Amino acid sequence: MSESGFSDTLWVAGCLVFVFEGLMLAAMPASWQKMMSQMATLDPARLRWIGIGTMLVGLVGIKLLAH
Repeated sequence: MSESGFSDTLWVAGCLVFVFEGLMLAAMPASWQKMMSQMATLDPARLRWIGIGTMLVGLVGIKLLAH
């Protein structure tokens, strides 16, 4: 893949994040608010590990789908 193709893919991926976040807010705003308020009470270290785990799951998914 060329460098510009990779850059384009990253932009598309970033835009898809916005689409899915918007879908969550549009489809179930009350549930989203509840989840965010619960996350606000979590320890920052726990949130960091949740973020790392989420990134790893995403990277593994990308790797599996790329082949």
